[in-house]
Amino acid sequence: MAKASNLLLWLLAASAGCTSSSWRPRTVPLEPPTPARRVEPPKLGVESPLIQDFGAPPRLTVATTNASADQPQDAPSSDAAAKATEAPLIAQGQSNASRPAPKPPLELTEVLESVRNRYPPMLAALLEEDIANGRLLSAQGGFDFNIVAKSTLDALGFYRFSDTSIGLEQPTALGGLALLGGYKISTGTLPVYDGDKKTNEAGELSAGFRLPLLQGMAIDRRRAALSQAQIDQALADPVILRQRLDFLRVAARAYWNWVAAGKRLEIAEDLLRIALERDAAIARRVERGDLPGIDRLDNERLVVQRRTFVIAAERRFEQAAIELSLYYRDLNDEPVVAKRDRLPTTFPGYPSPEPQTFDTDVRSAFDLRPEVRRLQLLADRAGIDLDLAENQTLPGLDLTVLGTAPLDDAPYKDKKDFDLKATLEFKMPVQRRDAFGRADVARTQIQRIQFEAQFARDRIRAEIGDALSARVAAFRQITEFQRNLELARRLEQAERRSFDLGRSNLIFVNLREQATADAAALEVDAIAEYLRTLADYAVACGLQHSVGF
Repeated sequence: MAKASNLLLWLLAASAGCTSSSWRPRTVPLEPPTPARRVEPPKLGVESPLIQDFGAPPRLTVATTNASADQPQDAPSSDAAAKATEAPLIAQGQSNASRPAPKPPLELTEVLESVRNRYPPMLAALLEEDIANGRLLSAQGGFDFNIVAKSTLDALGFYRFSDTSIGLEQPTALGGLALLGGYKISTGTLPVYDGDKKTNEAGELSAGFRLPLLQGMAIDRRRAALSQAQIDQALADPVILRQRLDFLRVAARAYWNWVAAGKRLEIAEDLLRIALERDAAIARRVERGDLPGIDRLDNERLVVQRRTFVIAAERRFEQAAIELSLYYRDLNDEPVVAKRDRLPTTFPGYPSPEPQTFDTDVRSAFDLRPEVRRLQLLADRAGIDLDLAENQTLPGLDLTVLGTAPLDDAPYKDKKDFDLKATLEFKMPVQRRDAFGRADVARTQIQRIQFEAQFARDRIRAEIGDALSARVAAFRQITEFQRNLELARRLEQAERRSFDLGRSNLIFVNLREQATADAAALEVDAIAEYLRTLADYAVACGLQHSVGF
C-alpha cells in the first residue's frame, strides 16, 4: 500500500513541470542569400506638384476697402449713437448667461488620440491580440491532463466478469515525456488469456512514463504548435502597429485638409467682403459723377461671382469636416463633424527639414517599422516547421516504463508484489517522404522570407527618402509663396491707389485682388502640404508618437 501511494505522489509531483522544455525554436537570420544592394536616398530639392486644389477661391490675409478718403460720411446724432452703443451691451448682458462657453480650437493631437482609442478599424485591429491569445490557448490544450475510463461487463458468457479501468496521462514539454498513471479493478472469473486484467479485490494502481528516444525527443507536434502559437501572439503587435501607423497618417492628412479648407473659406469670405464694402463707395461716386454707372454694375457682378466662390468653399470645408469625422469621435464613439469655431487661428510652426539625419533615421526605422519585425517572426515560425520536419525523418523509438502495485493480497497471491515493466517500441516509414517534403517546403519559405526582408529594407529606405524629399520641396515652396504673396499685396495696394486717383479701373483692381487671393491660397496649400509631409515622414520612420509632432 505504501509503495502504491509513493507511485501516485511521484506522478503528481512530476506533472508540475509539464510546461518546461529543453528545446528552443531556432532564430532564423533574415540575411538574404546574396548581398543586398544599397539604395541611395533620392536627390533632394526636386520640384514636384505638391499643392492640392481644394476647388475654392483663396483668402486675403490683409483685407482693405476701396472707399475714397474724401467721401462724405453721414454722422449719427448723439442720441442715436448712444442707443446704438447701448443696445449691443444690453443684448450682450442678456445672452451671456445662456451662451455656451467657446470651445477651444481642435488640435491634431486630439484627433490622433481619438483614432487610437475610438476609431472602429483601430479597435478591430486590436482584436488581433485576442485572436492570437485564443490560438495560444488552443495550442496549450495539447498538454492537457487526460483521463480515459473504460468498463467491461460480461454477464452471459461462459466467463462472467467485470473489468473497470481509469487511465491518466499528462503530456509534458520535457523531451516529449508523458507521465502515465491509473487504477483498475476486476471481479468474477476472467479467462486465462486475459490474465493481465486480473486484480485483487481492492484493485491496483499503476504509474510510469513514456519517453521518445529519437523522433519526438527534441521537438514534437505539441511543442511545435505551442511555439508557433506564441509567435502568432507576437505577430499581432506588428500587424496592429502597421495599421495604427496607416490610420494615424490618414487622420493627420485629413486634419490638415480640414484646416486648409477652413483657411480657404476665410480667404473667399474676405474677398467677398471687400467687394461688398466697395459697392457702397462706388455707388456714392457714381451719384457724384466720378465713375460711370457700368463700374457699379461690374462690381455687383463681382459680388455675385465671389458669393458663388464662398458657396463652393463652404462645400469644400464641409466635405473636409465630414471626412475628418471618420477619425474624430466623441466619448460614445460617434463621429463628430467639426464646426468652424474649432478651426485653429493660425498654422503651427514648421521646423526646417534636416537631410543630414537621413541615414540615422533609416537605421532606426529598421528597428521600429513593423514590416521587418513581422518578417523575422515569420522566419522563426518557418524555422519551427523545419525543425519538426527534420526531427520526423528520424525513426520512432519510444520507451515506456510502468509500475503496478496491488492494494491488497487477496485472492491472488501472485499479485501482491510490486511489478515494473519496460517496453521499447520502434516505428519508421521507409521512404519518409512526408517529412522530407515538409522540410523542403520550410527551407524554401525561409529563403522567400529572406528576399522579402531585403526588399522591405529597401522599401523603407525609399519611403523615408521620398518623404524627406517631399518635405524639403514643400519647405522651399513656403518661402517662395510667402514672397509671392508679399509682392501681390504691394501690387494690389498700388492698383487700388491708382483707382482712387482715377488712373485705373475696376477690372484691374479685381485682377490684383484675385492675384493676391491666389497667392494667399498657395501659401496656405504649401504650409498644409508641409505639415502633411511631417506626418508622412514620421510614419515612414515608424515613429507613431511623432505623427502629431
